[in-house]
Amino acid sequence: MRTSLPRLLFVVAVAVLEWSGGWHARDAGQTYAQTAPAAGTTLVRDQWRTIYVGGVQAGYMQDAFNSRFDNGRKVIVNENVVVMTGGLPTAPGATTTLESTGARIITSTTETETGDILGFRYEVQNPPAAPTLKAGQVANGTMRIETLINAVPSVSEVPWQNTVKGPAYADQTLRQNPLKPGETRVITTIDPRSAAVDTVQLQAGALENVPLLGGVEKQLLHVVSTHSIAPGIAFHEYMDTAGESWKTVVPASNMVIYTVSKATALGAVPGALKP
Repeated sequence: MRTSLPRLLFVVAVAVLEWSGGWHARDAGQTYAQTAPAAGTTLVRDQWRTIYVGGVQAGYMQDAFNSRFDNGRKVIVNENVVVMTGGLPTAPGATTTLESTGARIITSTTETETGDILGFRYEVQNPPAAPTLKAGQVANGTMRIETLINAVPSVSEVPWQNTVKGPAYADQTLRQNPLKPGETRVITTIDPRSAAVDTVQLQAGALENVPLLGGVEKQLLHVVSTHSIAPGIAFHEYMDTAGESWKTVVPASNMVIYTVSKATALGAVPGALKP
């Protein structure tokens, strides 16, 4: 099981920003809305990751990569779900029992086969607080953004250029031409959380023997990435020769994320938070 880097990067960055900003669990007994693929959608890939914070399994990520036809045109839909539980340790070495409460981020982007962004949706579910929603649609060089925060709606418009590509297209180009040791590359994509352009710099180092879950060790390329939407936070990615990420380390958040099977990702997560 492997996870593609560009799509992974913006999801991890969003999760870290929400976590750093005080995104924590609310009351128990709440329900979380689930999304379902639109009719005629074909699932291309379904990948899973497990999230550890302070050495404790704290949540999971699901990355679903779909395709469908809209008015005879093939479009790519990438939906990412990040779920974090409550009851995490507050100090190094502290023990805890995971709570059946938590928060869920759902992020999706829709783009053409050539990477032009058609729209996005960003939602934070953290009951009992009202959901935060943001959705954008691109037409005629303008992105129209509808936002709902604390049940208060707003609408804005910003100019948009098709030179900014979607994360699925960035993923495809990186897999076609993987990073090499010592190489630096810059990717520009959209950050649905802020509805802004995210410039990602990837600095590849050397191949390293990297420990994974279950005592497994793989030789992977160490890549340090930085985001314009998260200045000052370094993301350490460990990638194979096919451009796929197996492990992410975010020292600023004491967070480690592993690419795993669905069963492992959902392992210790309370049932109420599972899909």
